[in-house]
Amino acid sequence: MSTEGGHPHLALTSDESTVVYGTGVGGDGEGTVTALELASGETRWARDDLAVADWGTSLVVSGDTCLFAGATDDRSSRVHALDAATGETKWTLSTESGTPERVVAAGPRVYVVTTAGVVAAYE
Repeated sequence: MSTEGGHPHLALTSDESTVVYGTGVGGDGEGTVTALELASGETRWARDDLAVADWGTSLVVSGDTCLFAGATDDRSSRVHALDAATGETKWTLSTESGTPERVVAAGPRVYVVTTAGVVAAYE
């Protein structure tokens, strides 16, 4: 997989069967997230419609959820929760107070650290 033009992120599902690869892409305002079967290298699912640009992107897998966050070209900020097995959107969260730099999942909460130095918790 190419990382040209973006900032790559990598995560592994808890059962270690799937590696999830995400990147923000500068200029076109679309980020990509792809899940690959670890044993075969085959694509399990791919998303290229998440509207995340190349700054402030973050990717983490927690349980059965993949969280992909970042800012868009119009500077709005989002966290996308995707089903780790299928790539389907579970929910999308618009964040305030800066671009998400890191996302951490802990139990029912999602913590977001932004470029503005804000740590926010969402349930």
